[in-house]
Amino acid sequence: MRAYAEATRTDKQVGGALAKMLEANTASVAPAAAEADFNAKRYPDARKDADIATRLGKGSDPRVTRVRAGLEDAARATFSAGQEAQRAGNLQKARTLWRSVLQMVPNDNAFYNKANDSLNTAPP
Repeated sequence: MRAYAEATRTDKQVGGALAKMLEANTASVAPAAAEADFNAKRYPDARKDADIATRLGKGSDPRVTRVRAGLEDAARATFSAGQEAQRAGNLQKARTLWRSVLQMVPNDNAFYNKANDSLNTAPP
């Protein structure tokens, strides 16, 4: 995905002659990239790749659907781990976990809102 992003930036700088081809190629690899990033537990990258796939018309691809569901599950588990860390008195770890939730799911997701609220209301 990074190679396609770099190629797209370069193409724009020189006039955009290859834009349609690069977009089509990006759309074809984005679902697989999202799945690979998710399987490697690179959740922020998986979300970005799933968002790109959706933007390019591949949001209904089963791989993208599985990644989005998996990210929701990962956000739930990470949020819960943050709560446990807070109860154990490790507020720094809790904040780190909650911040990672913000990168996993969109801002209209319940776990995004819970993590954001926890970050905003946690004592300094």
